[in-house]
Amino acid sequence: MTTTFSTYGAAHASDRYAQPEDRTWIGVGLAYSPSARRIADTHAGLVDFLEIPFELLESQPELLERDPPKQRVLLHSASLSLAGTLPTPEYKLRSLADWAHRLQVPWISEHVAYVAAPRLDDATLPPFETGFTVPPPMNADVANHVARRADTIGSHIGRRILLENSPLYFLPPGSDISQSQFFQLILGQSSAEMLLDLSHLVISARNLGYSPETALNTLPLERVTQLHVSGINFAEGVSWDNHATSVPDEVLSLLPLALSGGQVQALTLEYNWISAFPDQAVITQLERVRQTVEYAYR
Repeated sequence: MTTTFSTYGAAHASDRYAQPEDRTWIGVGLAYSPSARRIADTHAGLVDFLEIPFELLESQPELLERDPPKQRVLLHSASLSLAGTLPTPEYKLRSLADWAHRLQVPWISEHVAYVAAPRLDDATLPPFETGFTVPPPMNADVANHVARRADTIGSHIGRRILLENSPLYFLPPGSDISQSQFFQLILGQSSAEMLLDLSHLVISARNLGYSPETALNTLPLERVTQLHVSGINFAEGVSWDNHATSVPDEVLSLLPLALSGGQVQALTLEYNWISAFPDQAVITQLERVRQTVEYAYR
């Protein structure tokens, strides 16, 4: 069977969890960390929001209750295992829905990946937990599965779902389409939108040998609601995601094209893998990113 991929115009396939949408610009923010919190408090004009991991709130619910941030909060998840075959536990969905309501977030973002899998050797044992997000095979069957899961979870939580592209360090076995085509299929069958991680896109392009600009141009950019940028390391012939180093110019140069779909509402700089990222480095990149966004949206 031949599948036709359109470059743009993927239509919403479901309105089951559509909320009254405010499409105004939210701003530029930081992934949550102690140093990000400090910079946000001391440079309020540069940091519009903090993006906090849902899993951190699960383990430390007092974090925001003890000292609520002055900035808006967005919620990012890495544990729903959207691309996996196991259902997301009900307690996790209830907790996520509760936090989404308490924080009044406009959406929940999650990776197109899995973090748990059934054990093939002994089904009586608990599922195998990977400890990190694993990209799935990229093919039509998995795209259909992810689209259905995203709509089901979005309906359960009552929030828009944003799907993030994972970094690819190798081509997942069972893949027969590119990551851009994979997201075209998912978004073409789902009400979900996209969190486009530009650093992940560059990492995948480097490791698999294609142009990041070409990959970006074949994504449905009008479905991109949020952007992530972070650092990149190169070791042993492989590019790696790194939230402990500055965003490279190669990534920042893609911002104007990524913003061209006109629907991006938020951009997050991720410097949350070390406790004290140099303040001035963060401030400099915040200023540069804000200037790029202002130029693109003026």
